[in-house]
Amino acid sequence: MIKRKNILIFFLITLLVGIFFYFSLGKESKIKEFPVPLLAKYIEDENSKDFKYSSTGILYSLTLWFNGWKKVAHEGDSTVFKKNDREVIVVKHTGENFIYIFEDE
Repeated sequence: MIKRKNILIFFLITLLVGIFFYFSLGKESKIKEFPVPLLAKYIEDENSKDFKYSSTGILYSLTLWFNGWKKVAHEGDSTVFKKNDREVIVVKHTGENFIYIFEDE
């Protein structure tokens, strides 16, 4: 009886960890080597300097951290992430399910 309970607990923990990691995965965005959430969709925009994505997900900061991007500044809706000598600015307006990203040059 206890063995079955331990197996069930192990299975549930493994399942939860798997779900957690799946939703924290990212894919490359239009900015080279900068991830966006796995389920995000690129939205065509007239401004060629920034990129708009939908469906940002709740674990986006974790996705960036896994990929080596460090949060260096946060002001209002803007957050600056840095990796090596590159900086990318992510803007997420309150109440929207979109992010705008652009590279600071």
